[in-house]
Amino acid sequence: MHSNPAQQKHLIATVPGTLPGVSFNVVLTGIEGKELVEFFDTRHKHTEFGQFVSRYYLKTIQDCTDGLDLMGYEPSWKIGAEGMVMALAALKKWRYWNFLPMQHELNAR
Repeated sequence: MHSNPAQQKHLIATVPGTLPGVSFNVVLTGIEGKELVEFFDTRHKHTEFGQFVSRYYLKTIQDCTDGLDLMGYEPSWKIGAEGMVMALAALKKWRYWNFLPMQHELNAR
């Protein structure tokens, strides 16, 4: 039996949140062209990655280097600019080693 590539999850990085002691696991899932980036709070072990917080299409956040508010009503679920730059760099590196260009790289072709 083959596993569904859309259901495979790849831990890409762990990045700091804006508050001390808060960090997020950044997980890539989905299929080429429709990749999803999921964020998990590492403080709560609800899943193998932590507590699920939010999910975005990669193409939606690929240029989001100023930070990201993962859940407006929860003050601890924010990633600052440094964390987002780390997350996006790790995503780009993972995609490079797996031969998948970022969406803006496809648009430049």
